Parts: sequence; C-alpha cells; structure tokens
Amino acid sequence: MTSNNDDLEEALQKNLKLRRELGAEVAKARASDSNAKRIADVHATPHNRPPKLTSAEARQATGPRAMLWVLIGSVSLAVIAGLALVVYVDRPTSSGRGSYPRRLRSSG
Repeated sequence: MTSNNDDLEEALQKNLKLRRELGAEVAKARASDSNAKRIADVHATPHNRPPKLTSAEARQATGPRAMLWVLIGSVSLAVIAGLALVVYVDRPTSSGRGSYPRRLRSSG
C-alpha cells in the first residue's frame, strides 16, 4: 500500500512540475506575442492597419428604419424649399401687386 502511495505522490509531483513549466512557457509566449503586436502597431501605417469597423458593422444603419427617416427628411426639405419658393415668387412688389410681369397676369 505504501508503494502505491509513493507512486501516486511521485506522479503528482511530476504533474506539478510539468504544470509549472507549461505555465512559464505560456507566460513567455504571451509576453512575446504582446510585444510583437505592440511593435506591429508602432510600425503600422494608416494603409496597412486593420479597419476599425467591419463592413457588416458599417452597414448597420442602412436598414428599413434608417431609410424611412432619410425619406421623411428629404420630403420635408423639398416641401420647405417649395414653400419658400412660393412665398418668394408671390410676395408683393412696391405697386402692391404680385411680382408677376403684367403680360403674364390675367386681366381683371
């Protein structure tokens, strides 16, 4: 029974040693990977940097709701421009009449 316990203890000690070695290797790999990323970011130019948004993320605001608001805004601006044009054309002149030339006004 003691030999079985000794074998188990030896296996556990070996496992613990392997885990420590593996942890040290992982830490070293992470450190070198973060250093490599840091160096790559320093030497990256705007042309070779990865984009901040993916194309799918950039298209998020092009759904039906956004398109509806663009349509409503465009129609509203067209109505405002039309009203401004009507007010400008129909404003009275110094003679108190509309701004249309005499020949275009109906007689009466």
